[in-house]
Amino acid sequence: MAQLRAEGVLFVIVTGARKSTTLERLPMLPPADAVVCETGGRIFRGTTAEGAGTLDRAWEARLAPISGPLERELEPADRPEPLWRFCASLEASGFKADTRSYYACFRVDTKGDTEASDRLRAILTGGQMPPCLDWAMNLGKFDIFPAMSGNCLLYTSDAADEEDSV
Repeated sequence: MAQLRAEGVLFVIVTGARKSTTLERLPMLPPADAVVCETGGRIFRGTTAEGAGTLDRAWEARLAPISGPLERELEPADRPEPLWRFCASLEASGFKADTRSYYACFRVDTKGDTEASDRLRAILTGGQMPPCLDWAMNLGKFDIFPAMSGNCLLYTSDAADEEDSV
């Protein structure tokens, strides 16, 4: 990585993994300028094998109106933001949401049930999902997250440029 950085290349690890899985895997990963997890919802700066570095609070603040604070210990059903209200509506429609150790996204597994997958896809693409949210497939499961999370790499690159110019 030192050679990449010397050439001005930013090394970022990106994963859809939840916070707990990401933190467990850090010792097995190379040091990085940043690690992005939770489908773009959480950015750690300056990671090493010993730790996660620093949580990017500016990125968290951008997502907070949609997903809430990243370190809040509040049951997802009690979270008032649009991401969690939509999660509750999917659960009320019979879907099982995986929210364990997720703070900026959640996952729905239809377990290969084509009818359930089609019904969920219709909800996600048929105007029932708030426009501030987006979705993607990850490991055969539906990830739902703030739409602006998709800009995490551009944000990470721009933030690194700003740091280099200081």
